[in-house]
Amino acid sequence: MYFRALAVAALLAPSLGCFVDNGADKPDSVTTTGATTTTATTATTAAPTTGLVDSSTTTGTTDPGTSLADTDLDPTTADDTTGVAPESCWDQGADGWPLKGTPLVDFKIEPSDPYLTPDGLDLYYLGVSDHRPYRSTRGSRLDPFPGGKILNQWNTLGDVAISHPIVLLTGDLLLLSIESDIHYATRTPDVDEQFSLPSPLPGVVNSDLQDTYPTATADGLLLIVQRNDGPPIGKLPYSFTFHQFTRASADLDVTFDGDQDVTPQLPPNNYASCPTLSPDGLHLFYTSNERPEIDFSLPGDFAVYYTRRETRGAPWNPPTKLPGVVGGDSIACVTSVTADGCTLAYYTGNVLLLMPTGLFIADRAASP
Repeated sequence: MYFRALAVAALLAPSLGCFVDNGADKPDSVTTTGATTTTATTATTAAPTTGLVDSSTTTGTTDPGTSLADTDLDPTTADDTTGVAPESCWDQGADGWPLKGTPLVDFKIEPSDPYLTPDGLDLYYLGVSDHRPYRSTRGSRLDPFPGGKILNQWNTLGDVAISHPIVLLTGDLLLLSIESDIHYATRTPDVDEQFSLPSPLPGVVNSDLQDTYPTATADGLLLIVQRNDGPPIGKLPYSFTFHQFTRASADLDVTFDGDQDVTPQLPPNNYASCPTLSPDGLHLFYTSNERPEIDFSLPGDFAVYYTRRETRGAPWNPPTKLPGVVGGDSIACVTSVTADGCTLAYYTGNVLLLMPTGLFIADRAASP
């Protein structure tokens, strides 16, 4: 599904996905009015007015510069280590990752867009054929992920482009990209593990261009989206920028505001795609290319890069290329990373076959 986008990119036309989007003008497949989404095959639903606050954190008063990278879970066993010095992999920077991760294979349907929760024990993903969100749960970080459970109440959203689900506020809020806009769905309290029909995220996040690939902090206070409003690079008619939005409270009635360009700068062309924030918002993985010209038929020119910043409002440090997590004859795209920086999920895509070539989980050992 996604990698139709990669081939179109080579033809200089936008499409879906983290590398390119699906057209300069937004399609009419999903009609939106206020906080209501209407499709040809589903009824409408209004945006809930009740606030969703992560009861395990004080979201309204969290210091934006405080790192949440360390957890009370052992990154390899998921055992509770409260009272014991926590382990973390962030001091390794871009190093320590394997050349290639472990494939995700135990699924009854073909999965796409894997999203790991901060503890690394839950994996959300979309079904390629039905475009529905699923969740898979494992007992520890050493276990593989089994096939997941479907999480939505809607039957279908029609033939629309859906991608990149992320889950915030300990599973209460689902964000995803639908037809070049960021949408949200809330967990329905009277139906276990189900989400409401998605609606466009209110506020200033969605623009007249393509707003895709949401990535956010676990507390729901900071959101970054990818937009196709950057300058041309060679024959590419535009490039991507990462737009950062914040809000003061995780209450759903409080919309994101501000619009800060936080695109990492990597000469010579500053190409950037597939932004993936750490749960604390201080670390970023993304896909880039250091060639003067961008050629999607040469996937070896692309790599995953890592950068960090001191606070959520600070600029990114100079990016560093990951020596591992390579795509081989495909392009690698990180989708999520655990709070301790020891496990990430990513997928690869084959430009010529126009399809995903693999979904992976990569682990690195914590520093002693």
